[in-house]
Amino acid sequence: MYKFSLLSLVTVSFLVACKPTPRTAGRGDAQKQEAAAAVEEPKAPAEAPKPMPSPLDSLLSVSVTQQSYNQVMPWNKSDASTSSSCGVYLGDGKVLTVAGSLKDATLIELVLPDTSRSVTAKVEKVDYDANLALLTLMNESDKDFWDSRVALPLGKPLSLNEPVDVWSYTRSGLALVNSGRAESAAASGAGLPQVNIKMAQNLSDAKGGMPVVVDRRLAGIATGYTAGSQLLTALDEEVISRFLAQPAKGYPGIAVHGIQSVNLIDPVFRRYLKLDEKGGGVYVSKVQKGSAAEQAGIKEGDVIESVDGLAVDARGLVNHPRLGPLSWSAVFRGRGNVGESMKMGLRRDGHPVAVDVPLNRDAIDKDLLPDEESGTAPEYIIHGGLVFQECTRPYLSALQRAGGNMMPIPFLKIDQEKERYMKEGRRRLVVLSLVIPTPATLGYDRYRFCVVDAINGKPVKDLHDAAKLLDEKTPDGITTLSINKAPYKVYISQEAVKSANAAVKRGAIPVLRRLNEEAPVAAK
Repeated sequence: MYKFSLLSLVTVSFLVACKPTPRTAGRGDAQKQEAAAAVEEPKAPAEAPKPMPSPLDSLLSVSVTQQSYNQVMPWNKSDASTSSSCGVYLGDGKVLTVAGSLKDATLIELVLPDTSRSVTAKVEKVDYDANLALLTLMNESDKDFWDSRVALPLGKPLSLNEPVDVWSYTRSGLALVNSGRAESAAASGAGLPQVNIKMAQNLSDAKGGMPVVVDRRLAGIATGYTAGSQLLTALDEEVISRFLAQPAKGYPGIAVHGIQSVNLIDPVFRRYLKLDEKGGGVYVSKVQKGSAAEQAGIKEGDVIESVDGLAVDARGLVNHPRLGPLSWSAVFRGRGNVGESMKMGLRRDGHPVAVDVPLNRDAIDKDLLPDEESGTAPEYIIHGGLVFQECTRPYLSALQRAGGNMMPIPFLKIDQEKERYMKEGRRRLVVLSLVIPTPATLGYDRYRFCVVDAINGKPVKDLHDAAKLLDEKTPDGITTLSINKAPYKVYISQEAVKSANAAVKRGAIPVLRRLNEEAPVAAK
């Protein structure tokens, strides 16, 4: 038998006690294992910082090829020309720019600042009054063009004394950020509010469409720059937002009131009108027929004392809450949308009168002398060598330029006599514009530049009327024109007209008539 000593027994007991034994993992161990696994899992890569708007990433050059119609010889076009402006990328494939550079455009291209790529664009909507246009791609296949662009978001409307930045870039593609300060406000040429920004330094390559930026947000669009005074003019965000909010299809435009007014700073005139000599208001000298003002019941002799709740002083200025002193007319045009209405406070015969003026464009759309949209082909009729046109603002401007700032005498009083013509039921004023030498027009050159009142004794209300009356056959084969200059009658042989028309068509004018499908609407 084996004998064990006390020491051996103690040693064996100790070894048995130290032998590891299996056990079930507890809650604490599971948490440790999960923590270890979490540590071992690879971390997701951090998101790249979102690109910020900047001159080189948010701007584009808008390159335009233009060719306008010749207003005096409407079958011709003027020579082609080119222009460029700055475009601001707003996101969603939309570029904001100034409308002035797009007039009579035949080709529009968007060019990156580094000129590495250009694409063809088209106008989505345009407002020549506001001088704003929204562009988009002509071809959907070019949509990757936007991959390098960063949208400049809209900010808040400008306020006086606010510091701003004006973004642009050089021809070599270098970013330019010039600082300035909103100094004052005034009405634009179209009568809309605009902000005058005093620049800290001269802008060597200023362009229309440059963005006015506050805190990397769009606060305005540059519309002009005067180097001598370092003064930049800009439409502010309120006008831009209203333009962008309107639908592209059937764009309604900006309201027109149809009022001519004079200030009331003369104390003698105020006493004559029985007004407080220290009071405000402007005198309504004329209300256009068919205009929003006439529809609201505003009359000549009324005194406008407030517009949209803002008092009008004797100079015709309103203290705009953001822009300071501003003409009452600019406030009217700069607030509210077509289809809405605006309250005006009047004084009539010494008594206060409140009216709601509908916001519409009837004063322009139904004007006897329309301002045709850019790119619109002028209507005309060539009849035996006599050229008939509708008298429009662009036509009169072209005549004035061609005459060295002189207007043909029969046209000098057209504006003053508009009311009479409209009361006669005329929708447009038809003029005998030119006389092309033909056998039917021999000796008739002196009859050009006059208003056509009637054809064969029937009044001419527009060019569509004139076309129908010229086509009528008379028993004696003679067409009689009544005009507003001596000898006041012009006689044309209908037989001679046939051969003359054929001769003109064989020459350089193959199309003898261009008439729009719809006749104009008269003001009621």
